[in-house]
Amino acid sequence: MHDRPLFITGASRSGTSMTAGLFAAHGVWFGPCVPASPINTKGFHESRFLKMDWQNAGPIARQESWRVWLDQHAAPQQWAVKAGPEWWPVFKAFNPVVVCCYRDLRAIRASRERAGFDPSDRHTERAWELMGEIPGAHSVRPDEFAEGNFTGLQPVLDALGIEFAAEAAAAWVDPALWTK
Repeated sequence: MHDRPLFITGASRSGTSMTAGLFAAHGVWFGPCVPASPINTKGFHESRFLKMDWQNAGPIARQESWRVWLDQHAAPQQWAVKAGPEWWPVFKAFNPVVVCCYRDLRAIRASRERAGFDPSDRHTERAWELMGEIPGAHSVRPDEFAEGNFTGLQPVLDALGIEFAAEAAAAWVDPALWTK
């Protein structure tokens, strides 16, 4: 099967796309993804496959579907998925390295409002609750990435056996987009 994958999670508008993009810039494969949009012009790094309607499928059926999808797409040894923390029951079977993205609640609220999402805190608070239940997760602060500080990536890159590429990281992050 595949080497240990990467699972990136967080509340919406918390910097998961920026974080996923940093790993993609280091060669981690996310597969066919949802295209960029005006609220995220560099891309979401969200799997098109996960956006399918799986409401009636349980975690085991989803795990099997994901395994088939990986095989069909000839996933390389180092693959990743970015998904909400409610997807943890599906991906924990793959023994992933987990990254939880945290951002100031006021900043998330403002970003959700600018993006036309429900600005209430209940989504974020629920995401944080679920993230707190994931054992061994690495916490990162994407605000630091926007400031050019990538030290929070190092433990995750080490766990994945990937060498940090400063040029690739700096080229990916656009601080001007961080306020969107």
